[in-house]
This record gives sequence, C-alpha cells and structure tokens, in this order.
Amino acid sequence: MVYDVEKGHLSGFDEYLTKPLDIKRLLSVLGYFLLDKKAA
Repeated sequence: MVYDVEKGHLSGFDEYLTKPLDIKRLLSVLGYFLLDKKAA
C-alpha cells in the first residue's frame, strides 16, 4: 500500500485515501479542499 500512495503522489494526487476510511482523516481532507476552494 505504501507503494500505491507514493505512486499516487508522483502522479499528481494531492491526497490518497485508503480503505477502510479513517473518518477523521477524510473530514480533514474534505475540509482542507473545501476551504481551499472558497479562498480561490
């Protein structure tokens, strides 16, 4: 799985979420991108 995350980042992914979802991480990532979009 570490390989997949690294491969995703090298491909341009900003974040890489894996299953099972860590709800706190998911909400943090969503918050980051939603707030980032509002600022733009």
